[in-house]
Amino acid sequence: ALCESGCAESIAAMLEDMDSSDVRLEAGRTLKTLTCCVDGRDEVAEKVSDGAVVVKMVKALLAISAKHSSLATPGLAQLLLESLASLLLGDKPITTALQEGIMPFLVHTLKRRRMNIEAIKALVSICSHPDGKKAAIENGALAALCGLLASEQAIERQLAARAVLIICVEEEGKHKAVVCVPNLVHQLYETDHDMYMNALLALRSIAESPSSRQTILKVLEDDPDMLATIMNDLQIHLAAFRYEPNKPPRV
Repeated sequence: ALCESGCAESIAAMLEDMDSSDVRLEAGRTLKTLTCCVDGRDEVAEKVSDGAVVVKMVKALLAISAKHSSLATPGLAQLLLESLASLLLGDKPITTALQEGIMPFLVHTLKRRRMNIEAIKALVSICSHPDGKKAAIENGALAALCGLLASEQAIERQLAARAVLIICVEEEGKHKAVVCVPNLVHQLYETDHDMYMNALLALRSIAESPSSRQTILKVLEDDPDMLATIMNDLQIHLAAFRYEPNKPPRV
């Protein structure tokens, strides 16, 4: 009912309220609450005034994050990124967000190591669309993710590997992801199953590029046991990838 009444669009307009950071922040919190609901998310992303709320959210995100912005509002950018990660799951909202320039912002944010988790989640959502993958590659997202693959925070390493995996579905991504190979290989020694699998599947995709495959072999040349595991895993079905949780990590 809130969406259908037009209130969502009005709330989104408050994100750039010139007079009060409190108003801007509360508008962000309200939209985040709204987008946590499946019905609300679908209404906002697909039906409200032809994507007007997504447009306003992206424009506000860019405006409040600009250097020396008069609209700077602590905590609001994180709220908007979290909301957009939930919203950007269909063709229409993703295309809209890309047209409004969200990808250069996300890559710049990741390069500056700001709001890492929120930015990667938004990136993963956008890259579910072919145009999102292409935009990520063109804007240098793989280079930005490379350092985060070695982050001190496990969740950042895991999310970064997932983002690389998704981007590398594109042929060009397999070539440009060569920069990520050393840090992805390092993740193969993690004891966390999800992290191991994200890294392994990303390397499998990257290895479909002959030149990138050679880099993987070079990085692993000092560990023939791990190399043998990788070579075997590349020949079998994804569901049968071996993982030995009780085996101590190599150091």
